[in-house]
Amino acid sequence: LGPATALDVYIVSGLQRQRRLSNADALTGAFNRRFLDHFLRHELARAARHKTALAVAMVDVDRFKQLNDNFGHAAGDRMLKHIAQTLEAAVRRTDLVARYGGEEFVVVLPESNAEQAVMRMERIREAIEGSALTLDKNRSRSSSPTMRVTISIGVASWPNDGESAQELIASADRRMYEAKKLGRNRTVGPA
Repeated sequence: LGPATALDVYIVSGLQRQRRLSNADALTGAFNRRFLDHFLRHELARAARHKTALAVAMVDVDRFKQLNDNFGHAAGDRMLKHIAQTLEAAVRRTDLVARYGGEEFVVVLPESNAEQAVMRMERIREAIEGSALTLDKNRSRSSSPTMRVTISIGVASWPNDGESAQELIASADRRMYEAKKLGRNRTVGPA
């Protein structure tokens, strides 16, 4: 019985690892867009059924092209991983961090209203602004041994900013672009 149980545990953990890998972004380890779409639809249905709050945040790395141009794509990749790890460490277990594409991430915050989401995302923005990655001087085109970035964030909440996943993400995206227009390195939520 012992060997059979050990084999079952091994098989189940392997299946769980495979499922995580199939739902993960290959570069950052955050969830991928496909899993985000499924999760957000599920959470919207749950919020509607239980009449609970739900917020979505769109996060974009400021001046990412300039970072790649100055430090190289490997450094840009390291920064994306750093941002994904910072986001994941700062959210609750019930929240979801997903890479949306390029240098954009989406954070889904179940049972959070807009005000709560803006406060949480603002703390994350400050943490990223205050952190730096050390560079290998031999690979950097710059003499600086560290690299810093900032992020711009837009927050939308259900149902005020949209009833569907597409509407919520579009609202969060518009607010993220508003944050960029206002000077970057800020969080913009519902007025």
